Amino acid sequence: MPYLTLARTEKAFNLAVQQKFLCSFDEISFKPNKQELKKILKKHGLEALSVNVVNPYKKIKFRKTRTNKVLQSRPKKYYVTLAKGQKIDEDLRLEA
Repeated sequence: MPYLTLARTEKAFNLAVQQKFLCSFDEISFKPNKQELKKILKKHGLEALSVNVVNPYKKIKFRKTRTNKVLQSRPKKYYVTLAKGQKIDEDLRLEA
């Protein structure tokens, strides 16, 4: 089962003060949309006011020559705004 994990960056910590959390799923192939993510959060007792999705570009890797390209996919990032008084803890692993 894929788990929702928080990003541990300076930007993510600054957003957490404003009730916005930057998170992604640990399994790259699992990419829910906004409504599905809201349902997952509601199942765990969290009310998401808004969800913004960022789909990063695929990273291009070259194997020995320029003609042998490999595309490395990256997980979607979700900016989740929660209701006042709610928060996602770092050690809390929300199962999808």
